[in-house]
Amino acid sequence: MLDGSNRPVECGAIKINLKLFSPDARAEILEERRPLGHILNERHIAHTSLPKAFLLLTSDHLINEVLGLTGANILYGRRNTLFNPKGRPLAEIVEILPPLR
Repeated sequence: MLDGSNRPVECGAIKINLKLFSPDARAEILEERRPLGHILNERHIAHTSLPKAFLLLTSDHLINEVLGLTGANILYGRRNTLFNPKGRPLAEIVEILPPLR
């Protein structure tokens, strides 16, 4: 994900249970243009967030490439699950943040 200056603001992976979304929301998610959180909020899709782990890691080649870094960097992140009101998982997410610049 990039900010207005085209610098990455995070890297991560997400597994989305598309069956739990309306066809319109599913289509917007599949466009891959906007963060899932924005889609959930703008469409008033009720959900809860349950962080499962907070991460402290050293960047590797792949993370450096995605975040535009070099060398070994200490980074922070989290593993999170978003649930619908029935307790079904909408998405499982791992996010890693770049160091402050």
